[in-house]
Amino acid sequence: MIKKELSRFQDWWNQSQTVRQRPASALLISGPPNADLLGFALEWAAADLCESPLPDGSACGSCPSCGWVSQGQHPDLRLVQSDANEEEGAAPAGEGLESMGEGSSSAGSDKKASKEIRIDQIRGLSTFAQVSSHRGGRRYVVLGPVADMNFAAANALLKTLEEPADGLRFVLFADRLEGVPKTILSRCRRLHLHLEAGLVAQQVLQASSVGAWLLPMLRQADRADPLGWAQTAGKADVREVLEHCQFWLTDLQRVSLGLAPKVFGDCSGDLGRQAQSLARLPGGDLRLAHQLSVLQGMTRSADHPLNPRLVFESIFGHLQRVFYA
Repeated sequence: MIKKELSRFQDWWNQSQTVRQRPASALLISGPPNADLLGFALEWAAADLCESPLPDGSACGSCPSCGWVSQGQHPDLRLVQSDANEEEGAAPAGEGLESMGEGSSSAGSDKKASKEIRIDQIRGLSTFAQVSSHRGGRRYVVLGPVADMNFAAANALLKTLEEPADGLRFVLFADRLEGVPKTILSRCRRLHLHLEAGLVAQQVLQASSVGAWLLPMLRQADRADPLGWAQTAGKADVREVLEHCQFWLTDLQRVSLGLAPKVFGDCSGDLGRQAQSLARLPGGDLRLAHQLSVLQGMTRSADHPLNPRLVFESIFGHLQRVFYA
C-alpha cells in the first residue's frame, strides 16, 4: 500500500479480491463520503503499475513506480477531477496528473473554481489514450467523483468507455450515484466499499470545517438559541451543520436507550444530561425521532439554500423543539 497508515485501505483491498480476479477496462468504486475513495482508486491503479507488488497484489509502496504515483508524477497515470477538488488538495501534488494540466480553468484567475468535471478535461485525455505506455504496461485514468461530471463530459466519457484504447483502463470513484447516467454505470464493473457506521461518521466529522464552533453548542442543545446560533453559523456549509446535528441526535437516541454513543464518545456527560431532560418530557422519544427525521429530510436541499441565515434558524429551531414544545 502507498498509504500504509490507513488500515481501512487494507480491509477494502481484501473486500475487492473477487473483483480484481476479473479485470475490466472500466471500474467504478463507490463508498461512503469523506472516506478517501480517491486515495483507494489511486491504490488500485498503483497496484497494477507497481514493479514489486506484494503477495496480496497490492502496491509495495517503495518502488520507483509507487513513488511516482504518490507524487502525482507517473507517466502512465492521469487524474481527472474538478478544479474545486484540485484546489482543496484532493490530488497528490505534481504536474503529471491530468486535472493539474490543461484542464484547469481557474489557475491564474480570480474566477471561482468550478465544481464540475468538464468536457474539455475528458477530451484532453485523447492524446494520453493514443500514446503507448512509458513503462511497457497498462495506462490508467482515475476520475471522480463521477457525479461531478456535467452532461457534456458524461457523454464524452461514455464514447471513450464504449471504444476503449488498447491497454487503457479507467478507475472511476463516487460517494453518490444520483445523476450519473445509467449508460455509464452499465459499462463499468462495480465495487462498493463498506465502513462501519460509526467510523463513517467519524470520517465526516474529521473532514468538517464547522465542528470547532458547532460542537460546543451541541453540548448545550437542550438550551438552543436558534437566532443567536444562526448568526454564529454565518455562511457555514449547511450540509456539514446538518450532518453534525443528525449525528448528535442519533447519539442522543442511543444514550436515551441506555447505549453508548457511537460518534461523540467524548460527550457522554452532556448527552446523558440531555437524555435525562428528554425522559422528563411527555413523548420525549417520539419528539426526538420526529425532529431527527425533519433534519434528515432537509439534507436533500442542503446544497441550494436560498437564504443561509433562515436555513440555520430552521435547523436550530428543530434542534430546540426536541426539548421544548
